[in-house]
Amino acid sequence: MIDRSEKPVRGRVPLTTQPGCSGSREDESQRQSAVSVRYGNRTGEAAAIFTSHGILDAVTTVLAARAVGPHAEANPIVRELLAMGEIATIVGICACVAVAAAAWPTAADAVDAPEWAGFAVATVGTIVAAVNLVVVFA
Repeated sequence: MIDRSEKPVRGRVPLTTQPGCSGSREDESQRQSAVSVRYGNRTGEAAAIFTSHGILDAVTTVLAARAVGPHAEANPIVRELLAMGEIATIVGICACVAVAAAAWPTAADAVDAPEWAGFAVATVGTIVAAVNLVVVFA
């Protein structure tokens, strides 16, 4: 129990007067609920980024390389992965994108990015995969 007769220490605000810091279980529950909802949204964004930039892009890159050859790949690192083999390319792309997608929730929250930003990044990955498919079917 807090002794309210104490004089506040200079530079410190008593715990009971800080907004949202009553210390009650309800406040803690609401705070955790708000954090989990926010994190859940970022997790969906991360999954969309991994799906489009990782799996979809890796598979369509390999298909495009089969159609026109690895020399047509614009990214020199992916070109080297294609020279090592298709499985190495898919694993390499997916591993790199997995690291970036796993960091997305923390990074996006750190810069206060809007929710649509993650889905915009995922949309770019989908566009890249679509261009790869145009190369395959052209």
